Amino acid sequence: MPESDNKELQVQSQDLSSKPESEFTQCERLEKSFMKTQEQWSATIHDLNSKMKDLGTLQSLQNEIYAKHQDLTDYYYTVLNTLGRVSRQKQKKYAEWYNFYKTQSQVRYSSDAAINTQIEAQLYDINEIIGLLSNHVNWAKDTLSNLNSMSYGINNRIEIYKMINGVKI
Repeated sequence: MPESDNKELQVQSQDLSSKPESEFTQCERLEKSFMKTQEQWSATIHDLNSKMKDLGTLQSLQNEIYAKHQDLTDYYYTVLNTLGRVSRQKQKKYAEWYNFYKTQSQVRYSSDAAINTQIEAQLYDINEIIGLLSNHVNWAKDTLSNLNSMSYGINNRIEIYKMINGVKI
C-alpha cells in the first residue's frame, strides 16, 4: 500500500486562533499563513488608496503601485507553481492508489467508480491543500486586478485635474 503521509494534514473544525501553533496541521498552517498574507496586502491596498487623495504625490504613488504590483506578481507565480507541484503529487498518489486498489487490495471493487471513491477519500487532505492554494491564487489574481485599477485610476485623476484646471500638456 502507498505510504500515507497525509495523516498530518487532517484539518480539525476548530478555529485557528484557539489552539497553540505546535498543534496546527499542515493545512491549518498554510491557511493561517495565507490569511496573514491577505491581511498584509489588504492593509497595503488601503494605504495606497488613501495616498490617492493627494494630487502632489500621485507620481511617486504610481511608482509605488508598480513596485507592489511586481512584488505581488512574483508571489502569485510562486503560489501558482506550488499549486502545480501539489497537483502533480496528487496525480502520482492517485495512480499509486489506483494501482493498489486494482491489483493488490484484498477487497475487490465492482467498478472504477467505487475505486475512485476510495481514492478520493485517501486524497482528501491533499485535495484540501489544493483548494486552499487555488483560492489563494484567485485572491492574488483579484488583488493584482485591484492594483491595475488603481494605476488606471491615477491616470484618470490626473486627466480630471487637467480638465478642471484647464491645464494642457
